[in-house]
Amino acid sequence: MFDARYLNKAMDLIDIHDLVTSRVNLGLVAGGSGDIWVEKAGDTMTGVLTTLGVKRAITIKVADYVATTTDEVIVCNKTTAIKITLPPATGSGQTYAIANINTGVATLDGDSSDTINGDTTQTIDQWACIQVVDYITNKWIII
Repeated sequence: MFDARYLNKAMDLIDIHDLVTSRVNLGLVAGGSGDIWVEKAGDTMTGVLTTLGVKRAITIKVADYVATTTDEVIVCNKTTAIKITLPPATGSGQTYAIANINTGVATLDGDSSDTINGDTTQTIDQWACIQVVDYITNKWIII
């Protein structure tokens, strides 16, 4: 549905060739990196956001590994046991998907005393996958 407020704001543009001025006049502020812009605080945004899909970084591991903040999908590919250790849980919202494509059992280990669904480790059998989120200090949850 079209909102007439934006047409009225667009009519007030000082210079339509000046992108920064246009965004200010339309009531838009930077919402993050890249091309994401959102309305100023207090306004309500409605509608559907359509994306073309999300591409995630894939890391394939054949030996024990400590996940980094740049990892997203970690694929375990080892015929014997392998351990993936998560970084310290801080409540950052960081997510990881850990999959096991080989016959060795993969163990997902929380840092130090961090827990994953209440346990310090989780096992991932062949062809299984676990997705975890750092939702609070010292705690990861499987989603």
